[in-house]
Amino acid sequence: CESTHNTVESLKINISGRQIQMNEEILNMQIRKFLKKVGVQSQREIEQAVRRSIENNSLAGIDKLEASVLLEVPEVGIKVSIESEIKLE
Repeated sequence: CESTHNTVESLKINISGRQIQMNEEILNMQIRKFLKKVGVQSQREIEQAVRRSIENNSLAGIDKLEASVLLEVPEVGIKVSIESEIKLE
């Protein structure tokens, strides 16, 4: 009977003279949790805004929306704009 051992990848990094250990499995789960929150909240906000705009007739003749998100994680130097279109029809 073979047993498999799962080893959790960890990485030791030095930030401002402090040794910090990072568990990659925990990091991955935390990133996924953050992205899920961003996705759910973003979808809710966009849907509500589109509904309001339809009710106000302000989307007449518009078949797509230009959308962008600015992702910032200052501690690791990330500042990236993610852009896409949202088709309405």
